[in-house]
This record gives sequence, C-alpha cells and structure tokens, in this order.
Amino acid sequence: MAFVDYGSLGFKDIVVTLEGTIVVIVLNRSKQRNSINKNIILELKEAFKLCDRDDRVHAIILTADPTAPAYCSGVRRPHLIRT
Repeated sequence: MAFVDYGSLGFKDIVVTLEGTIVVIVLNRSKQRNSINKNIILELKEAFKLCDRDDRVHAIILTADPTAPAYCSGVRRPHLIRT
C-alpha cells in the first residue's frame, strides 16, 4: 500500500497523525463533549481501515484534546439507527 498522509485525509470530527510507528487519533468534537455521532463512526472506521493496511503502523492511540470538557460523553443513538 502507498504511504498515507494522515494529516491530509480531510476528516471533520477526528484528527489523525502518525508519530513514528504510532497513529494518534484525537476526537475533535470538544463543543459537543466529544459525543459519538454517525460521522465520527464513519471517520473512525475509515481511519482504522487505513491503519490496518499501513505497515508503518504498530499501535493506535484513541484520545481526546486534554482541554475538552469530556473524553467522550456518550453516543447520540438516533444517529446510529439504520433505516
């Protein structure tokens, strides 16, 4: 697989960086207390899929901005119901 430039993926709700052999994924919805919505799930799935295919990646850290009011305040369930 070609090398991925994680910083240029254009994600809205997460920030992904490669630090050596470690990918750091930061939840980027501080104003919403990093609550999980449909878009963040799609972005996380895409990021994990890319990491799985990238031989440079040995570990993934999922975190949030340390100044955010919550690491993750929960899930907005209506956004997760499939129709």
